[in-house]
Amino acid sequence: MFLEKFQNLAWDSFELADLLRQIICQFEVRLVRLIDGGHLLPRARVIVDLSGMLQISASTPELEKFLRREFTLDLFEPPQREAIREASVALAVQGLTHGEIAAKLPGAPTKTAVTNAIALDRMMRAMSLDSPFVLVEERPDNYSKLRRHKHARYQFMPLPGFTPLLQ
Repeated sequence: MFLEKFQNLAWDSFELADLLRQIICQFEVRLVRLIDGGHLLPRARVIVDLSGMLQISASTPELEKFLRREFTLDLFEPPQREAIREASVALAVQGLTHGEIAAKLPGAPTKTAVTNAIALDRMMRAMSLDSPFVLVEERPDNYSKLRRHKHARYQFMPLPGFTPLLQ
């Protein structure tokens, strides 16, 4: 039913926008950053509820668990050290040197990139994290691209009612 309604609509049509508003309950974009630093990157949390399209009332909570899903979408290409992290660690466990690992990985990463990827994995394990990305909830003091927060008149204040939902 979903595919039937969406299949013949143009991506920039008002009809598609109206249908998406019926099924997307929440779309929230937050900034994340690798635990070892780097640029701020956008990550979205999306809640999709197909009962809006089916026009089912809230009186059937049993169906809600089948029709409602929550997704986390990365709206960015991961930095190289994160993109090659898992493969680098798997090859390092086999006893290969960083140069040999770099030669085996697609995209021709450098030896330094492999070293950074393995160091990132070590940091994750030391912090007991599943993902190397952390939610940026306050101004990063060690980010040289953002300087406005260092001005004396700047104050960081979340919007009223703000509650962090992404992790």
